[in-house]
Amino acid sequence: MSGIELDELRKRLKIGMLVRCRIIEKVGDKRFVLRLKGHNILIEANQNFNVGDELVLKLKEKFPRMVFVDVNRETFDRVVFDKGKLVVY
Repeated sequence: MSGIELDELRKRLKIGMLVRCRIIEKVGDKRFVLRLKGHNILIEANQNFNVGDELVLKLKEKFPRMVFVDVNRETFDRVVFDKGKLVVY
């Protein structure tokens, strides 16, 4: 995702907003492509997902990096956009 695309996505999102996204491809061990608001984003996860899994994420921070919480899982799980990819904890 380019910086321009990331800026566009940030403009569309508000803190506290819930967004639906879906795992569309598994590209490696705990690496996936996530479809979020019309953008395909590479994520690395500390947990496994299946292609087709739908997630509901809540935006906690926009800057300096986007931080999401996965509201379908335990409260300690979070998704962080850092260095060009989302990382799921």
